[in-house]
Amino acid sequence: MRSDITMITGTFGKAFGSGGAFVASNSEIGEYLIQTSGAFRYTTALAPSLAAGALEGLKKILKNKEWGNNLLSSAKIWKDEIIKNFSFPVQGDSHILSIIVGQEEKAIHLQKYLEENGFLAIAIRPPTVPVGQSRIRITIRRNLDFNLLENFIEVLKEFK
Repeated sequence: MRSDITMITGTFGKAFGSGGAFVASNSEIGEYLIQTSGAFRYTTALAPSLAAGALEGLKKILKNKEWGNNLLSSAKIWKDEIIKNFSFPVQGDSHILSIIVGQEEKAIHLQKYLEENGFLAIAIRPPTVPVGQSRIRITIRRNLDFNLLENFIEVLKEFK
């Protein structure tokens, strides 16, 4: 059976709890990349500790297949509650949600306000996002307590 997929790339970041990335391909493409990548291939070797961390992350992912769906369900609840209770749009259909606030100054102000109230939520501004599309990015974990969501919503409601 022949596949039109010739290469797969991926990262070992958030989902694996590690760092680094990989390229998987057939030997012909792999050899081409090795021979044509020059010094780049020597500067990006995955540290053994990151490889070990990624492997352990993969073992946990395979052993706990329901975690992914649980995480997406939790993120949807957070997104729906934020949309219902806060006047800014929310983007994202994964565990990373962006609350679009518009201007840079407002995003920075909201970040500081959230920090003062016990929440780490980072302002993302140009040039990372388009001008006028600054946002607060939050990351949802699978096992976050529902009380935390209620507290977050209350803090957002009080934001001026």
